[in-house]
Amino acid sequence: MKQSNSPKLDDRALIPVSTKASSSDDSTEIKTIGSLLSATHLPPVYVDLQEEIEYNLQEITTLTQDLKRMHQKRIKESFFEEDETLHLNIEHKTHSITSLIKQSELKLKELMNVRTTEKSDEQSKS
Repeated sequence: MKQSNSPKLDDRALIPVSTKASSSDDSTEIKTIGSLLSATHLPPVYVDLQEEIEYNLQEITTLTQDLKRMHQKRIKESFFEEDETLHLNIEHKTHSITSLIKQSELKLKELMNVRTTEKSDEQSKS
């Protein structure tokens, strides 16, 4: 059986936050190494928002290409034949694209608010 070098959750060592000698003092906090590392290495909030917007834009591009193909197929078909399934698929795809655009717009506004808040926080610190 191969042993892993990565520590298990239960194997994490506890370290005191302060350099004071340990005592029964309530002000001394003990935290795991994992929680200390994760708290100091979190990306800024706007990174998640930006990634969501980029993902939505990629989805919009893909859906738009699909919609274009569907419209081309519809044009090639006879004008006298009515393909209700294709029409419904076009409507559904259009609705999905519109929904993603609206979601991205909201995320973009949220991103602008986060950046504005961060700038005002930096100015207040100086």
